[in-house]
Amino acid sequence: MEAKEYENFMSTSKVYEDLPIIYPALGLNGEAGEVADKVKKVLRDNNGIFEKKIKQDILKELADTLWYIWATADDMGYTLSDVFEAGIKKVKERQKTNTVHGSGDDREREIKLDKELMEKISSLPEKEIVNNKVKRSVLNLKINDSNETFFYMVLHANQKIVLEFFDDSNNANRYEGIYKCVSRMDGGLIIDFGEETKLNEITDKLNKIGKNLLFYVNGIQYKKITYSIIDYYV
Repeated sequence: MEAKEYENFMSTSKVYEDLPIIYPALGLNGEAGEVADKVKKVLRDNNGIFEKKIKQDILKELADTLWYIWATADDMGYTLSDVFEAGIKKVKERQKTNTVHGSGDDREREIKLDKELMEKISSLPEKEIVNNKVKRSVLNLKINDSNETFFYMVLHANQKIVLEFFDDSNNANRYEGIYKCVSRMDGGLIIDFGEETKLNEITDKLNKIGKNLLFYVNGIQYKKITYSIIDYYV
């Protein structure tokens, strides 16, 4: 669905007349709190396991949050596209100045480049550098087995991951890497093998294997797995 289609549909859904901007902005805070409350209860009541029903409930709260975002912007004369563009512009400015991490709306103005990082960057090929950041490539595994939630729950950052798989000739391949919490938005298991040559070797082997791929991750067998390479910058 396009943003404009959403806005056209929601244009008749405002039921408040007084306090434009103020009313939806306060409502936005309340709905964001509802999202946080449902996540909190997952930790308290369900051992941190996000089951399908729970995710659907959170999605509904996110939908309510989006409505208040749209309504606040609309009251100020902006569209959702304006919100998207403002967000992209803000992140791009912080990427240019290496200030994605940190705090403060204008922290990009206060950037001080680390001497050690600059020395490291200067020794790398140009293609490995974007906005003064070094490219890292990692393996992204998506586990779709029924026990995937439990598997992700017991992982912690920088934990050793042992990946084993068998090719069509039943030859075993075993690699050790580190679990990285780069982003869980993609729903994947991020493994950093440290060396790009090793990652290329792994993916070359995986690409030659047929559909009946059998994985063992830390000794646990999984059949429903897809994989891809993710590049990110540090």
